[in-house]
Amino acid sequence: MSQPVPQDMVRWLTDQLFDMLVTDKRWNLIPPGQAKGIVENILVSDTRVGMSPLRMIQEVGKTFGADAVLIGQVYRWRDRIGADFGVESPASVAFDLSLVRPSDGAILWRGNYDKTQRSLFENLFDYKTFVKSKGLWLTAEKLAQLGLDKLLEDMPGSPLKEKTVKE
Repeated sequence: MSQPVPQDMVRWLTDQLFDMLVTDKRWNLIPPGQAKGIVENILVSDTRVGMSPLRMIQEVGKTFGADAVLIGQVYRWRDRIGADFGVESPASVAFDLSLVRPSDGAILWRGNYDKTQRSLFENLFDYKTFVKSKGLWLTAEKLAQLGLDKLLEDMPGSPLKEKTVKE
């Protein structure tokens, strides 16, 4: 059964993403709180009933004169039940990021991360996660951080992508 995603975890994930991207001085990033304020203003002034999410993204981007808007959606956030060395239930997270061009609503890039941590014996093909977790059972926050790292490595123009290429 699906459980609602805690809003404090959505804010945490948003802040993590912003902090990872703000280091790249080529981009002029708008803080999430400022963008949220614009969304609230648009909702209040929307005379049409139920502006579509895509139209909302376009309006936010146009308000800031942005070339692109990066949006995310968190679908699942379940923390582990247990400790670093043993769990009753592993952490599980699912979210995606989309880069949208405000002028026409085109999706420039989309990435998805959907992971429930498994033991190495359950999934030998997920050796990378095992190594990155140092063989420990991760919290949802740490699992999500691995997801953000992976998505930003894949995103065109991302500072993490360029850092990975240089290494």
